[in-house]
Amino acid sequence: MGIEMNPSQQPPLPLKPRHKSKSQIRCRHCNELYFDDNNPRGACEYAPDIVRSCINKITCIGCAQCICYHCAADAEGDFAQHPCDCTDDENCTKRWCCLTFLSIFVPCLWLYPPLKICHWCGVKCGACGGRHTILEAWVNNDFPRYFSVEM
Repeated sequence: MGIEMNPSQQPPLPLKPRHKSKSQIRCRHCNELYFDDNNPRGACEYAPDIVRSCINKITCIGCAQCICYHCAADAEGDFAQHPCDCTDDENCTKRWCCLTFLSIFVPCLWLYPPLKICHWCGVKCGACGGRHTILEAWVNNDFPRYFSVEM
């Protein structure tokens, strides 16, 4: 006689091995160290974020960045990467005047502040935002060779 199994009772599944490394990994976007088990959405500001790029395209914020680059840059040529940020620099008033004038001709700029607030809430809730991504050179131990020495 063989082993009889009850068809309604299945054998338990094997457990997955949990050998999480506690070593830090370097992000390829921001070059910061992070732990793999602590990498929520929104952790990396420089990682690709589909929602943020859609907001930037829908609201034509690239047009505002161009205006700020050409009209509201300081003497060294530096300008604010995010035109709607208010910092304590001397060009903040000039930048907001440019944005106000531009919003007359590009009305979709009015959507940027409410969409940016929605995105900020989504990042805080963990619904959107970019995650750290492992640097491939760290995985393969294949760091780029900048100098080649031939003998």
